[in-house]
Parts: sequence; structure tokens; C-alpha cells
Amino acid sequence: MSFKSLKPDPSTIIFKFADRMDTTSCSGLDSKILDASKDCKTIIFDLEGVNYISSSFLRLVSLSAKEVGVSNFSLIHVSPTLRKVLKISGIDGLIKSN
Repeated sequence: MSFKSLKPDPSTIIFKFADRMDTTSCSGLDSKILDASKDCKTIIFDLEGVNYISSSFLRLVSLSAKEVGVSNFSLIHVSPTLRKVLKISGIDGLIKSN
């Protein structure tokens, strides 16, 4: 599996991803993530171990942010390289300071 989830409280879920979030890694993750976070008000994606993201992962970010609302979604531990990709895609506003 390409992610782990943590629930620090009943309304928040943190998804920790690792290595490459390419098309193969992201295949089928949207339903798994949305199912795991269906009762949560806040979703956090921790990208500390991620060194590559594809458009499939960007789609997953967009779907998750839409599910809980942009103000209740955040990306943390984003490397400078990934920051550039997120900025080019226009979703760098979801990055929270670490």
C-alpha cells in the first residue's frame, strides 16, 4: 500500500505517503482515501517521504480538498521540488507551513 493513515482525533485524518506517487501508486487510492475519511472534517496529506508526484496524485489532492472543503484540507512536509510542481499546477495554496 502506498499510504498509511492516522486519526489523531475523530474529526481529523492524516495520510502519510511514501516515495513515488505516480499513476500506478495512485490507482484506486481515491476510493480508499475517501472511504477512510468519510466521517472526518479535516484531511491532511503528509508528503515527508514523497519524492515524485504525478497528475494522478494532483487529482487525488483535488478530490480530497473538495470532499472536506479547501479550508479543511492541507499538505504538510512538502519538499522544495514538490512545491514547484504544486505551484505550477495551481494548488500550492493548500500547503501549510511545517
